[in-house]
Amino acid sequence: MDAQRHFEWRFWPGRLVVPIAAVLLAHGPAARAGTGITTEAVNNFQAGCKPDLPNSIANVNGFRSRMTSVAGFTLGPGFQNTFVVTSDFTEVSDSFNFDRNNQVDAISYVHTHGGWDSPGAVCTTGSQCNSPGGGQSLPGVCLRQKESGGTSGICVYKTPRTLILGDCSTVDYTNNVRWGESATAGGWAGAGTDGGVNFVVIDNSIAIRPSQYIDELDFTHAGVATIGLLMVTRVGQTSPFNPDDAINVSTRGTAFANRYVANQGSSVAASWADTVNSVSGGASCVFGGGGHGFNGCGAHLSVSADSTAGFANFDQNANWTQIRDDNNDSFGNSFYQWQFICNYNCNAHPFEL
Repeated sequence: MDAQRHFEWRFWPGRLVVPIAAVLLAHGPAARAGTGITTEAVNNFQAGCKPDLPNSIANVNGFRSRMTSVAGFTLGPGFQNTFVVTSDFTEVSDSFNFDRNNQVDAISYVHTHGGWDSPGAVCTTGSQCNSPGGGQSLPGVCLRQKESGGTSGICVYKTPRTLILGDCSTVDYTNNVRWGESATAGGWAGAGTDGGVNFVVIDNSIAIRPSQYIDELDFTHAGVATIGLLMVTRVGQTSPFNPDDAINVSTRGTAFANRYVANQGSSVAASWADTVNSVSGGASCVFGGGGHGFNGCGAHLSVSADSTAGFANFDQNANWTQIRDDNNDSFGNSFYQWQFICNYNCNAHPFEL
């Protein structure tokens, strides 16, 4: 079946709303070009920590190789296994690793385990999701769970999203990272100007949940214009525990990079969303479709944040040449725009009840 594309924008409540520009305009004259491709991937985990992920390194290496098979991008660091550590992602050591200083990187891609969230009660509407558990907070969302025998959902809440590394340490990228803070973007996020990555890919389990795009990424954006994520859109079986989830594949990065090689004028955000169509493996979704790199129901999501609606719109449409221009960094997080493509018909089966 055909995946479904959605393209939306939203302003942060309480901030000024301005119309999206009718014509896409870059942020200004061309600035320094960041061409680097930096990757971090973990295959091997301490015993008792998490199951090994045999395809993570091959996946990011495929991305690196394909992206640099034609002119335009250059190889940055490629950290693997025990060389992937928490300080790679957090201030200020990330300036030498995942979010390198001096605006040298265009894209940084991480592939490892993600942390799980604790689903709440059965629900039929979002207004029932008002009792977050430990480590969670409002808002709550009633995610569609089943339709046969009566439609119902399961409450999920704002949860710190994490990367789990090989030594069992975690990186809370909802609260503890600030990516893309460059001299061009300025220090509006309060993290200095010692970064500069322009597009980030987070390839892990439960990288984000539907309708939590702003709440779970608001601090993450500090100059990085767009973040691409894997979004699991259904909780799955809870007793016994058999969740819907992304799977560990070796081809997702190459499929993403293939879109650059085929059309350098294509939108990078749209290319990440569309990559779901080129990934194989997984299991069916209860609403039809499924697979494409997921066990169950899921989507590829691209989220942009910027200082105006017009800039956020530009970020979602920026092509592979434009994301190398550091003048197109994000200058704030007042406005968000996102798009996603599902592995099932999520028009007929919306995420929320």
